[in-house]
Amino acid sequence: MARENCIYCNNALDNSDEHIIPNALNGRLHSRIIICAACNQKFGDNLTPHTKQMLNPLLIAVGFENANHTRAEGLDNVEYAFSKKGEVTPIKDEVEVREVKGKKLISVTASRRTAMKVFQKQVKKHLGEEATGYVVVKELTEYNGFRTKCDIGITPTLILELNRIATEFYAHCNLDIQRIQPLLHRINNLDETLDNITCCNKNCDIREYDDYEVSHLIILKRNAANTLFCYIELFNVI
Repeated sequence: MARENCIYCNNALDNSDEHIIPNALNGRLHSRIIICAACNQKFGDNLTPHTKQMLNPLLIAVGFENANHTRAEGLDNVEYAFSKKGEVTPIKDEVEVREVKGKKLISVTASRRTAMKVFQKQVKKHLGEEATGYVVVKELTEYNGFRTKCDIGITPTLILELNRIATEFYAHCNLDIQRIQPLLHRINNLDETLDNITCCNKNCDIREYDDYEVSHLIILKRNAANTLFCYIELFNVI
């Protein structure tokens, strides 16, 4: 029998397309018979941005276009900005003027958009209106030595997001949602007192990864005591 009501608020379904693992994290599993548009919007506003921001460095590292721009430090100790498209530009224009064999050398580190303007300004300042020379431009996208922080913590918001993923996958598997009504109610109310998450698989006792694998995984499993667990991996990290 097809589901007709939202699993969280029990309002009538309205063809809202819900990604069980958020589309912002490149989740591919989605359904139009799990939740209504209002609940979809509520979770999209309150849960998904937190999770995406936490995992944004991974989104950039694997080249997902829906990554947010972020900052990173180069091995030259210069701070750079990473755009959604993977373009790399210095946060701050750097100018160095020094004497080399009686001649002034002007070195500018800046984005492609501003580098020439900054260079011309420095030429005018140090050499006057008339000057000749050349500029060597190195594309920063070729520079592969960057460091950025990826602070991943089991926060109340992340716990809610993982519970939302688990319950929606449970519903997607067409299991009896009446058995999980108390949990659905707490998720619907964005109850940040939920504390039912355990970090595991540190020793690959649940599964092993292939080399360079970056993937999501959801597993539902019942133990001998008839307790149902949901194992979730996001990018092999959470």
